[in-house]
Amino acid sequence: MHEFSIVTHLLDLVARDVKKHEAVGVSRVTVKIGVMSGVVPQLFSEAFHTIKRGTPAENAKLDIIEQNILIHCECGYSGEIENNHFVCPQCQNRNIDIREGEELILQQLELDMPEENEF
Repeated sequence: MHEFSIVTHLLDLVARDVKKHEAVGVSRVTVKIGVMSGVVPQLFSEAFHTIKRGTPAENAKLDIIEQNILIHCECGYSGEIENNHFVCPQCQNRNIDIREGEELILQQLELDMPEENEF
């Protein structure tokens, strides 16, 4: 289950951002996982909630955006394909560009900042 190593690396990146911005923790982590990324969202979530203990993201909520496959065709079609059918649904061309669906992206990170004392 490679999701554990991916989450470990992600939490290392999160910890660096916490330190860089002098935050006290993380309240939310949002990732976008493409359906062709090889990452199983449920396993990613389980790994995140297991590994986050003792890290700056210990109290963070995880949001996962599952990205379907988006293509672009020379006929001008841009959109989703279904059932991993790698053919343009408009012109049946097999020479298509995959634009989204293969990625794993840290989309958003919400940091908890220390409260400033007002005098």
